[in-house]
Amino acid sequence: MFSSYFEVDGIEISSSAIDLAKEWDLKTNFIQESVLEFRTSKRYDGIYCYDLLHLFLLKDRKKLIQNCVMHLKEQGVMYFTCFSDRDFNNGVGRNVEEGTYEYKKGKYAHFFTEENLIKHFNDLNILETGSIREYLTHAEKQQEYELRYIVVQKIG
Repeated sequence: MFSSYFEVDGIEISSSAIDLAKEWDLKTNFIQESVLEFRTSKRYDGIYCYDLLHLFLLKDRKKLIQNCVMHLKEQGVMYFTCFSDRDFNNGVGRNVEEGTYEYKKGKYAHFFTEENLIKHFNDLNILETGSIREYLTHAEKQQEYELRYIVVQKIG
């Protein structure tokens, strides 16, 4: 959707995910790299980070946000979605940090309260927060998720 209107770089660690994405979007420049380690001199007007932030422990969530801010132009805007503490999966698995559960060996899910989400972005101008319900269909079974979102702007 974005590449129809903007020059887009897509950062993804999985080569198979990139191959799949290329079937749908020929205009995006895909870069195979970890979002935690991504480095470029390029600065972006906007960063869209969908359903990723909640997959990390606190240290790496902070690292991801810092890396995004580093790659954002002044006055640039970022949009993040993440799991909400209202999601029915909240609490599933072994508790490893406050609000974070290991639901499979080495796989984590953090469930954000609105206050916790805002705290992660407290050095930025928060433009909007909210929540959305998402429905995904896998193998003809529909799954429902409760997500939070935040829109922030980099200031001086």
